[in-house]
Amino acid sequence: MTPAEHMTALLTHQTRSRIGFDLLAQAADAGDSGLSTSPLRRRILAGAAAQLADAGTVRLPATGGRGWDHSAEPPLPLWVDRLTPRRARAQRPGPRAWVEPLAFATHLLLSRADLELLSPINDHLRDHPDAEPVPIPERSYELYRDEKRLARITTHRLVATGLLSITDHLRAFPSPAPLAMYELGPAPWMLIVENSAAFTSLRRVLRAWPRREEVGWLAYGGGDHLVASLTTCLETFEEREHPIEELLL
Repeated sequence: MTPAEHMTALLTHQTRSRIGFDLLAQAADAGDSGLSTSPLRRRILAGAAAQLADAGTVRLPATGGRGWDHSAEPPLPLWVDRLTPRRARAQRPGPRAWVEPLAFATHLLLSRADLELLSPINDHLRDHPDAEPVPIPERSYELYRDEKRLARITTHRLVATGLLSITDHLRAFPSPAPLAMYELGPAPWMLIVENSAAFTSLRRVLRAWPRREEVGWLAYGGGDHLVASLTTCLETFEEREHPIEELLL
């Protein structure tokens, strides 16, 4: 069972309408012995919460409100509101016809949340079949007038199962925050430091290093953003014509 399925199992035995997210996280941990110590735990829990909301099982707190834990990335809800089965199944009519790339939707039982997600994509594919790919937040604003609407699209069940493609259907791509990196010398290595004090000291030391040929790149980054930000380094290496052979953390 997935973390979202373990959370759903817990919800079926709850009588309260509002449930602390800690209980759902504990249910996910109990179902997967490796989750509690995984460095990706927070991201997995956020994805599971989004899946429950997309399925109409729960309602998450209002975005930007006090119902979220922002102590680390990605943010996690402090609580969820359990929706009744009747509300979870509520739907509204979809498009009269799905465009060919979204023909799979014809054969699915779609929730209201699914339709709210897919209908603007359907219209965009119909009107702009050859649209130029843009960053996900830009496409999100174009489709929903909300640049954060697609912030968790990579964990949506339709994307996770391969039915909905960010590249082919949304005509979009991720645009992670760039890694803060500094070219201090010509050596083919980059050192990434996660502590700001250590970074400041190392930058001062390496900048004054007498043998410049021994010094390469110095970067600052950490947390969940680091992995995504690493992809932004390649363009910088190409622009500076200074590739690396070793990556040190």
